[in-house]
Order: sequence, then C-alpha cells, then structure tokens
Amino acid sequence: MIGNIRCSDSFNIFENDLYQKTNTMKFKILFLLVLFVQGFMYSQISVGNLYFPQVRVKSGRLPEELLASLKATTTLFVIRNKDKNKLEDFKTAFQNTWSFNPLKVISQSEIGKYEGKPGYSFITVSAYINTGSVNAVDFFLEYWLPVLKREEKSKETISLIQLYSDDASQSAIVSLRYADGLKELAPTTNDLADFFNLTPGLAKCYLKFMNNQLDQAQPHAMCKNESNPELLYSLKKDTLCIPEYVLKSGITDAGIKENYPFPYKILDQATLDLKITKSRSNLYVLSYVFVNRSTKFITVFNAQTGEILYSYNNMEGDSSKPITEKDFSKLSKKIKGAE
Repeated sequence: MIGNIRCSDSFNIFENDLYQKTNTMKFKILFLLVLFVQGFMYSQISVGNLYFPQVRVKSGRLPEELLASLKATTTLFVIRNKDKNKLEDFKTAFQNTWSFNPLKVISQSEIGKYEGKPGYSFITVSAYINTGSVNAVDFFLEYWLPVLKREEKSKETISLIQLYSDDASQSAIVSLRYADGLKELAPTTNDLADFFNLTPGLAKCYLKFMNNQLDQAQPHAMCKNESNPELLYSLKKDTLCIPEYVLKSGITDAGIKENYPFPYKILDQATLDLKITKSRSNLYVLSYVFVNRSTKFITVFNAQTGEILYSYNNMEGDSSKPITEKDFSKLSKKIKGAE
C-alpha cells in the first residue's frame, strides 16, 4: 500500500535499540516496535510519509519537500546478520531495480559507519506488536528517513512491506514481552525471525514497485482489492510463477490446477530467485503473505517492471483462512474477464 493508510486514532510507541534518541542522536538499526490499540496496516506494501510523532499517526502523502530530502540520500538496504550469506545475492537481484536515488546493500554489522550521519535513508526489518492478540506480531521491511534536527520526531517512515514469518518466529518474539506488553529487545532479536518472502527475488519485486511510485510521486493504497485488466490479459498465455511456500498453507498443486486453468509453475525459492534475478523480459510472480493466522495478502507482480497486476486481501469481511483454491478461482475469473 502506498499513500493513505487506515489506522487507529492513537497508539503508544515503544522503541528498542533500533532507533534510540540519545544526546548524540545515535541510531541503531534493529527493530521498531509499535504497540497497537488497534491494527492499522491493511496492505502488503505501503508508500507515503508515515510517521509517529508521540501518539498520533499521519497517513501517507508524498509531498515535494519530503521527496526532495529522500532523493538527496543514499538508500541503505540493511541485510540482517542471519542473512549475511545472501548479501551478494541481494546485490545482484537489485541491479537495475532502483533508480530513485543511489542504493547500497550493506550488512547489519556495517551500520556503525552511517549512524547519525546526514545523507542516508534506510530499509530495515521492523516488528509491530499488536496488543489485541497475545500472539500477534507484524513484521515489515521499513523504508525510513532519519530526522536529525527535530526533537519531536526521530524519523519519517516512507514505506512498509509486509513480511510473512513462520510460527516459531512469532512465538520467539512474543515470548520476550513483559506482562505489561513490551520488553526492550537484545540487538540480535531480529535474527530470531524467519521469513518466507524476504528473499532476493521477491524483494526485487517489492523494491521495483516502491521505486516506481516514488519516481512518479504517487502514493498508493492497497486497502481495497484491485486488478488491472490490461495487464492481467497477459496471464491468459504467460506463466505465473508461484513460490513453493504457498503449499505450506495446505493447498495442493492439483487444487491449484483445478481452479487456475492458465499456465503456472510452482518453484522452490532458490529457483524463483534466480529466475527473477536473471529475467530480462516480463515475468509474472505471485507473492503470498499470511499474517497472524488471520490476514492474507495475495499480489501478482510483473517482476521486470514492478507493476501490480492483481492484489487481494481479506480485510473486508472475508474469512481468516490462509490461501485456498478459492483464491485461485477468484484470480482466474479476473483473468478470464480481462481484455
């Protein structure tokens, strides 16, 4: 989602070592932990200047002043310690993906070179802890700009990209909370989480989409389900690449085939990453996120251009089931009706 973001009127904000205000404005990039009264994210991707002054949230806009400040920075995509063996893979995947400003992929251990210095923006892992559910943790890739001179606000959040964690990650993070809701986390906390969609290939899709919106100064919201008939027409003959982790929901290849009568391939993550990275023509990829066993996001990207062909979420009264054959049937109907 880029732009207008549905949110609660107020919530408390707690920061750990990720982004602390000190006398020297030293920033440690690990986790932003936000304690909700009500959940506020209704999309897989948001772009717009989201920020958290005290207890209020201002929703997404892309004003000229903010874009100019952001464009003047170098964006640092921070690889967690846990994923440092994939650093070169991310660098390769992001080639020719990001044009809004210079992009540099660094490891978490390199953060100290950039802390508190002007001229840098960051993409890091964030966790939002929901008090509405004992076991609810929302993970994101967060794109943000430090604010070094204003005491009332320490950062501008530009974009949030929903991550899909496994159940063990949820339990590990939640177990660190005190009875009153939150505990300061150790610097290694973000390495406790495993994500299905934090991979070089899928991250390329997300960043390309975000880059396009920033280049066009266009906020974008995916609170509502949407589809692009002109782009969906291509799926009548072109192959849809489906990540293998989709099958963890219980859906089967046979079930997909029965409800999706168009070309598709189910690919393991390494194969899909390589295919996305090396593609020089249109390549259509399904991204699936299931959050806290209740909210699902299904998005089809053109990995080459970053365009979204189709996006669906179940925030508007649908069931809380993970992806099912019915979801592929819905996508099929949109493709059949495309011209």
